[in-house]
Amino acid sequence: ENRNIVKMYEYNIVSNKTAGCPVQYSNRALSEVFTKQGCAAGYVGSNVTFSVGAGLFTSATSQYDADIKAEAYLAANGQAAANSAACLVLYYNAAQSVPFTTHSCAVGQVPGTVTYTVAAGTYVSTVSQADADQMATDDVNANGQSYANSNAHKVCTVDHTPDWEADYPAQTQCQAVGGLNTGHILVQMTDVNPNSSTYNNIQLLDGGFNTSACPVSLMFSGAAPNLTTVGYSSKTGSGYITGTAGAVVKVTITLNSSDAGATLTGSVWGSSVNLSGSGNHSNTYNVTIPDSGYVSWSLTLTGTLGSPGYISSNISLSY
Repeated sequence: ENRNIVKMYEYNIVSNKTAGCPVQYSNRALSEVFTKQGCAAGYVGSNVTFSVGAGLFTSATSQYDADIKAEAYLAANGQAAANSAACLVLYYNAAQSVPFTTHSCAVGQVPGTVTYTVAAGTYVSTVSQADADQMATDDVNANGQSYANSNAHKVCTVDHTPDWEADYPAQTQCQAVGGLNTGHILVQMTDVNPNSSTYNNIQLLDGGFNTSACPVSLMFSGAAPNLTTVGYSSKTGSGYITGTAGAVVKVTITLNSSDAGATLTGSVWGSSVNLSGSGNHSNTYNVTIPDSGYVSWSLTLTGTLGSPGYISSNISLSY
């Protein structure tokens, strides 16, 4: 067994000796695996099963004698038969190195990167290079992360940066500047990093832009111009948009006209307005409220109003 030699026997039933008639014994079936010898470096011998069929040898003496003849034949010819077979190419895996992030660091530590390596030649295949490389890949996938998490190899660096986490349920309030909402929501958070100088401190921190919970405060002054006198005329309107510094406001200017020659011109905080023609026309401008807290706008509406007819303008705000 230690040589990986396997013999298989097949038993034949022999009838009892009849008085006066000689008994003939036939060998049992026998098989053994032989490995081709004499392969060059980088190759390995293939395994060949050599068999001796039942009944190939007989004996008038005993069953043992018939089986010994079969074994002698197998020993004399099995290796030669295997040596006539082909040598198999040995394929060795290429080296593989894959980075993994440690997942076993304690609170207050920053995980680092650990490289798991399968050395070239760790795995061998007689099938193909791809098969040998896949064995190495399977090793990486099965063992890489646990290697990076192990106490012997994990990389964890002490971090002094505050780690702010929201309380649950979180207390919130809207951020306001000068009494006007900025659109940002403030969330009460606690520093949970034991290595931080502010560990266990509680602060209200910016939770981001959330106009559903904290609508931006906007005020609009002035009136968009409308023409009400039949015939040709022109009218100008101006005013201010007031809001929180830094807030981005969408200002939509609209011209509604039955006069193909109607025009609406002007500006919104440096952005030129130029609309014309009959029907409904509009442009939207993204305006950032400056530190002063307001922006100016000015519009001039010109056209020939018929009877019936309409020439009007509109300003709408959103965020």
